Order: sequence, then C-alpha cells, then structure tokens
Amino acid sequence: MEIDSYAIYSRNQYDAHRLTRGMLEDSMGRLAVRCKLEDDDSEPKQKQRRLIADLGSADGSSSLATLDFAVRSLQRNYNPDDPLLQNVTFEEHPKSV
Repeated sequence: MEIDSYAIYSRNQYDAHRLTRGMLEDSMGRLAVRCKLEDDDSEPKQKQRRLIADLGSADGSSSLATLDFAVRSLQRNYNPDDPLLQNVTFEEHPKSV
C-alpha cells in the first residue's frame, strides 16, 4: 500500500493500517484457532459461515486494504488449503462516493 493512493486527509487511516498490522495478524490468528475448534466440535462436522463487516466507512475506501489484510490473515491462519466459509461486507458511506 502506497501513501500516494491516499488523499492527504486520509494520512491517519494509512498510519493506522500500517502500524497495526502485527496486532491484526495476531488477532486473526486467535480467531482462526477459535473457528477451527468450533468447526471441529460441530455435529455433524460442518463449517460455520463467518461474517466480517466494515459498515459505513466514512472516509472513502481507505479501509479496504485493512479489510483485505484481515480476511487473508484469517484464511492463512485457518488453513490455506481448506477454505474458511466467510461473507465479507463492505459498505461505503453514501457521501464518500
């Protein structure tokens, strides 16, 4: 992600994305462990669909890179060869388009 793709007023969002990647990766790792346990314990064995949402982004699409990073981290930590069922929703703030 390059700062050039962000407007000047979005600098804080860029910094938040860039500086919190380690924390987000760790969080998605813990969530992946929980998802595996829930899926393995279900009877009959059946994966549950997870919902990840970014609702009402107020500054254009500046959070898309963070949302993409979170989704990819969750899948990588769950099992790269076994897809995690997930719905990802991104809702743009009406005045930012």
